[in-house]
Amino acid sequence: MAGSIVGKSVNVIDAQTEEPAWTLQLDLGVRPMAFSTNPDGSTKWIFVQVSGLNGFVVVDFATPQGNQAHPESGTCLPEKQRSPKDPSPSHGMAVTSDGKTLVVCSRLNNYLYSYSLPD
Repeated sequence: MAGSIVGKSVNVIDAQTEEPAWTLQLDLGVRPMAFSTNPDGSTKWIFVQVSGLNGFVVVDFATPQGNQAHPESGTCLPEKQRSPKDPSPSHGMAVTSDGKTLVVCSRLNNYLYSYSLPD
């Protein structure tokens, strides 16, 4: 998988054929991503941070659709308010090794949010 800030897309490559499997276009540039898995180890969800959003997008891997999720005080900064040095208010995320929690860093409000998975 690869994300594109300029192309505003998540791109998935089939590991067997080394060909593009699917691409999901988003409204904002793709930043860090984290992944959760099904019991068989296959990808279940992709969590995508995007430029200007204090939050993230959840992508269902089986049916490539994105749904935006925000922290309680989440906001999307207008492009003119984004600093070139800090274009992404939410930057940094991970799924814990037990697969039960997603942690998301908010640079906008200096919080670390945690989300119970699969909820």
